Amino acid sequence: MASLFLRVYDWLAPRRRVRLLLLAVCLLLFAGLALRLDFDEDISVFFPSRVANASMTKEVFATIAKRDRLTLMLGSKEGADLDPDTLVAVCDALVAQVKRQAGDLLDTTSAGDVQGAIPRLMDYISHHLADYATPKGLALLERVGENSQAADSVLAHQAKMLQSPVGLAFQRSLPSDPLGLGRPALAAMQQLDIGTEYALYANHLFSADLATLVYFFVPLNSLGNTRQNDRLVHVLEESVAQAERLHSGLDIKYFGGSAVAVYNARQIKHDTLVTVLAAVVLILLFAYLSLRKLIVVPLIAAPVLFGGLFALGVMGIMCHSVSAIAIGCGVAVLGISISYAVHVLIHFNDCGSARHTVEALAYPLSVGSFTTIGAFLGLLFTSSGVLQDFGLFSALSLIGTTLFCLVFLPHLLPDRPFTGQGNMVYRAIVRINSFAFDRSKGLIIGLLAVLVASIPLARRVGFDSDMGKLNYMPQHLASGEQALQALVGGMGRVVPFVVAAEDGDLARVRYQHLHEILDSMQQAGRIEGFSSAASLLPTQAQLNARREAWARLCQQGRGRQIGVRIEEAARRQGFARGAFSPFTEQLTERCDTGRLEIPYWQERSAHYHLCIAYVTLGDDDRDAVYQALGAMEGLVIVDREYVNRAWVGVLSNDFYTVLGISSLLIFIAFLFSYGRIETTLITFTPMAVSWVIIVGLMGLIGLNFNIVNIILATFIFGLGDDFSIFVMDGLGQRYRYGRELLTSNRVAIFFSAFTAVVGLGVLFLAKHPAMHQLSSLSFLGMAVVVLVAFTLPPILFRVLVDRQVTRKRPPLTLFGMLGTLYCYAFFCGGMLILLLWACVLRLLPLRPLVRRRSFTNAVHNASRVFRRYFFMRPTYLEYEVPVDFSKPCIVVANHQSMLDLLMLYAIVPHAVVMSKEWVWHSRAFGWLLRMGGFLRAESGQAQMVADMRERMAEGLSLIVFPEGTRSTTGAIGRFHNGAFAMARELGVGVVPVVIYGLHDLLPKGESINLLPGEAYINVLRPIPPEELAQDASVKETTRRVVALMRSEQAVQVERYRRGNNPFIRREVLGCYTYKGPEAEWGARRELLAAKGYGWLHSMLPRNGRVVYLGSGWGTGPFMLQRLAPERQILGVEQSADKCLLCQHCYLAGDSVSFTCANPIRGNIGMECRAIVVSPSLYPELRGEPTWLEGMLKSNPEGVELLFPPAKGNVKLMFTVGGREVAIPSTGAVIQMQAQSLEVREGV
Repeated sequence: MASLFLRVYDWLAPRRRVRLLLLAVCLLLFAGLALRLDFDEDISVFFPSRVANASMTKEVFATIAKRDRLTLMLGSKEGADLDPDTLVAVCDALVAQVKRQAGDLLDTTSAGDVQGAIPRLMDYISHHLADYATPKGLALLERVGENSQAADSVLAHQAKMLQSPVGLAFQRSLPSDPLGLGRPALAAMQQLDIGTEYALYANHLFSADLATLVYFFVPLNSLGNTRQNDRLVHVLEESVAQAERLHSGLDIKYFGGSAVAVYNARQIKHDTLVTVLAAVVLILLFAYLSLRKLIVVPLIAAPVLFGGLFALGVMGIMCHSVSAIAIGCGVAVLGISISYAVHVLIHFNDCGSARHTVEALAYPLSVGSFTTIGAFLGLLFTSSGVLQDFGLFSALSLIGTTLFCLVFLPHLLPDRPFTGQGNMVYRAIVRINSFAFDRSKGLIIGLLAVLVASIPLARRVGFDSDMGKLNYMPQHLASGEQALQALVGGMGRVVPFVVAAEDGDLARVRYQHLHEILDSMQQAGRIEGFSSAASLLPTQAQLNARREAWARLCQQGRGRQIGVRIEEAARRQGFARGAFSPFTEQLTERCDTGRLEIPYWQERSAHYHLCIAYVTLGDDDRDAVYQALGAMEGLVIVDREYVNRAWVGVLSNDFYTVLGISSLLIFIAFLFSYGRIETTLITFTPMAVSWVIIVGLMGLIGLNFNIVNIILATFIFGLGDDFSIFVMDGLGQRYRYGRELLTSNRVAIFFSAFTAVVGLGVLFLAKHPAMHQLSSLSFLGMAVVVLVAFTLPPILFRVLVDRQVTRKRPPLTLFGMLGTLYCYAFFCGGMLILLLWACVLRLLPLRPLVRRRSFTNAVHNASRVFRRYFFMRPTYLEYEVPVDFSKPCIVVANHQSMLDLLMLYAIVPHAVVMSKEWVWHSRAFGWLLRMGGFLRAESGQAQMVADMRERMAEGLSLIVFPEGTRSTTGAIGRFHNGAFAMARELGVGVVPVVIYGLHDLLPKGESINLLPGEAYINVLRPIPPEELAQDASVKETTRRVVALMRSEQAVQVERYRRGNNPFIRREVLGCYTYKGPEAEWGARRELLAAKGYGWLHSMLPRNGRVVYLGSGWGTGPFMLQRLAPERQILGVEQSADKCLLCQHCYLAGDSVSFTCANPIRGNIGMECRAIVVSPSLYPELRGEPTWLEGMLKSNPEGVELLFPPAKGNVKLMFTVGGREVAIPSTGAVIQMQAQSLEVREGV
């Protein structure tokens, strides 16, 4: 990845016009594509698409929102008592003023006229009697047609009713319905009452006590159109203020969803302006004080703007519309974009070279952006449209920012760094970030304590379904809401239950079914009441039946006859001529057209017919009612809390799904990038730990997830991902190349975190709840992410790598730790079995002799199993002569590792060991040693001889390590005389055992890094007691045995040091562990192609200097030196990166060194015994190499040229001293002197 961006940089660097033209074309192209986008402000995009009936629910909510009412309440202030006429006059004047200034924003149609809805409904019923006449009414109509006295009786009754106090209620409908045929339908209108007691005064709605006048404004625009509604609310505010100034005792309150939305929009705009200005000022001031250059401002802003334009341009191709809310929330990703630009500027300030900046940042920046992009793309798997748009915009924005930072920004940097080391602010930042966070015990203990405490606290965090907590509510709207609730009285909550269907008649059928269910629930006491228009909205089948019955009654002139009788009776009762003509017209005309539309009980959306019932629910009944009716087909419960709960359930599942998918994508990206599971875990673990701590802190302060902090969590997750990558890059650069970039990376992280904390932290100035609550969480989240990123990766890296390579050991790997764990588990399992067996032996009535032999035999068998299934194999066991261990003897062995005793016990069937005092008194092993009859080293020579004499009488041998401790080098050290003196005194033979290889597998001081390898155990010829007695002294015996064992170990070492030894291979490959997949796999390929360098090892001298031309990744020099420690290898490599990497391998040092030079054309001259030409150089080896002359001058006695075997059957031809030399593919050695040349093929 770094090489790709470096090539792009090198190509663009001399072509200034080309890069400016390319940048201009990109800007114009993305700007043009962005103009194709439509920005959708519909709030319904928040709804998850995977909720049942999601599209219907969205459409219903959008339709109901369009009928939002602004409720105006006029009353008297405390101490004042305005009469209803005054309130009516004020209301009429206020309404006239609002309609005059903002009438275009109000729904003035009949659907919007709330006050005229009831009279219109009465007119419709009285003019459509055929649709509402009951069988009883039709019977009355038939009697009137047959008997004039029946008509006289009915009209006489109506005349009396007109003269009564309630006559006004009949006056409007009497001309159309003199017989009262529609009166049952009018009575059903009482079901439209939702339970609130209102009074009608002067054609105005009042509370029951006439103290408060209520008026409804119906905005023409939906709740989401805050731009238009803002003017309406502004006009209403001024009108209310003017009315209150004119009438001192007047108290006017108003409330409505439109007003709440407008004030939220106003507050968000105000808070955004304040916080953005504060953040920009603080960030720019900090950047200027730190870098002392104003140019940093446009350099930071340019990548951010390019990234946003890139995202909008690409989205213009992918989709036609995008949620404006998502783009607004997407501003949060600017913090990550700024951090990328800051990384470029800080690295440039440290190194002073744009090209070196690209080289250093290309890998971590591209990996970091890729993983963060993966986290945001995980939001595409959610069912919320706004989250999907937010994830896509954020991901594309980061892609554009990364490309700009690595392609265009380096060319915009100045010629010199921004600031020197004399800048006090920058110096202070460097000093803070140079602090060894990973070595601060207090910080580590504190983070560990917080992590442990956060685990149970994180369980408290859920998803908050109350979206009202995210709303801003000014004081006067809150008091208006309270006043409106007071008008409702002690009733429960009124919730609209909406029945929706694409067919109008189907909607009415469902509506009547809902009416029946609600009626039964009310009778059962499960709901407090409901308001339904189902009785006034007959289905098509009911309409057809009623109209046919009406038509049958009026056919064949009977309708005209009934009309005549009504007119005659009307004249007799004193009614004016033609007073009932609207009624008689219905008797003679067909009444099969028209459908009743009842505002607020009926609505029409884009695709559905809606019928609404208003249900009054108590707080204790809501959940049970929702559960009972929730599955009804076509029913949408317009309760924000209920829908939010369903939405939050889906969103909760989506969130954890997205979190899992994002984590998996990031983990896989780390794995492919680093090439090792261990490095992936080091980088990924801080993110997981930070997440647990952040969620735990949320649980501590009682904060739940919601739509706002989910976006913030994604933002913090993305930044934490980047921070871990850059810390890991600093650790890796130091380990690979010795470059100290960790502090520089930390400084860049500090700047990034500062911009993010300031950008979000200034939100504490905001009054809007959704914005204000982000401030504390963002500060805590960023602090945790930074501290964990600065602390945890260095600790893990030190444990796995630094501590091991300091001791010249390969780094710890997961495979090695699992192997060690396997061995320890195997060992502990064997110890447990031995413990159980020891318990059994103690319970059995056995003699001590039998008990000890049984126990030592069990130890022998367990050790044999351990050796056979040992993780580290093979183990070579050789006997110089057959040895009979059934006879007691003293086995003396060199001590290399903790594994020595197990290997010896696998050989000797019945033996005891001389143990130290602390082991003898150990609670874990002490009683096992005592049961086995082991000896105490501190008990004194005389006592040990006496005890051993007793053990030998029982047929037990003694295992002794005369060195007294494990060797730190693997070589046989000084022997103590005690074992040999005891052998002479007891008159038993000595069996020398030489061990080699176990020191490399598990040396002294190592307990967790058990490496694969070979072990050699050679049992030498036993020394009988007679031979021991021939020595002049015990010291002479000791010296003779030590010399014998050292001689045998020298033979073992020669066998051990060969190319296919798994430990040596592991030791060499360990130099490249955690140095990147390219280096690690390159080293493996080199080692595999060279077949362990066995050919070179056999041809090269065992000591002296060897020059290795074309050393590549360095496996050749390292392997040849490990196979012969006396050699001194100099690797010559043209690649500076490979050479630098090899110089910082833990095996490099005085014996193995590297230099960067051209191995073919370079002028190399130095004293050496042999020169190895790597097969990788064969394609370039033509003519006479320029280094031959220098080498011959430096080595007048001659030097050997070695050409290892190469793949294929190609012969190599080149010139040496004017002679053409052919090198076969099987390899060759050239003995070269100034005057002679000898070529011999390799074997």
